[in-house]
Amino acid sequence: MSQPDIKRYLAYFEQEPLLQKKAFQEEASKYFNNVEKITYYKINNYGLFPDSPAFSYTSTAKVDELVRTTSRCKIISVGHLLKDLNFSTLKKKRTANIVQTSTFQDVYKISLEIPNGYKVENAELLTSKVSNDCGAFLSSSEVKEGKLTITVDWKINNVEFPTAQWGEILEILNAYQSFFDKSVVLSQM
Repeated sequence: MSQPDIKRYLAYFEQEPLLQKKAFQEEASKYFNNVEKITYYKINNYGLFPDSPAFSYTSTAKVDELVRTTSRCKIISVGHLLKDLNFSTLKKKRTANIVQTSTFQDVYKISLEIPNGYKVENAELLTSKVSNDCGAFLSSSEVKEGKLTITVDWKINNVEFPTAQWGEILEILNAYQSFFDKSVVLSQM
């Protein structure tokens, strides 16, 4: 490689973190059109290797449109804080093997402040555990120090699956969809 080629190559990789951040912000705006700001963002490594550090970020978003208020409670559509992935077109049966471009894992940690004078009624409904050879969808919640913290970890382990494992993949996708439809109730004390 010539010296000018090396310089161009290095210049590209100096700009790559900024380009990745811009691409992430654009993607976040598509999924969460109300993101006010990215408060933390980090990509430690390039490529998709098992030993690469995690890509992690924190975002701040308005959730007013996810809250319905009645005279005695607030109902928060917490599932809608995840990406809106529509699995409704997937067939229950499959006759061909499954191939996807890469493995993946998304981990969410969502923290909501509980307004004064309210308590969480049904946090236990936010807990789910589906895990098999294909991947997992795990969710949990905790109420502590005036905050409701929801953790979601979902992943697909492989890029290729035999047809026989389609049911296991559907289990994971159905758990995701079920969580997406969940709400939590805050009632007045």
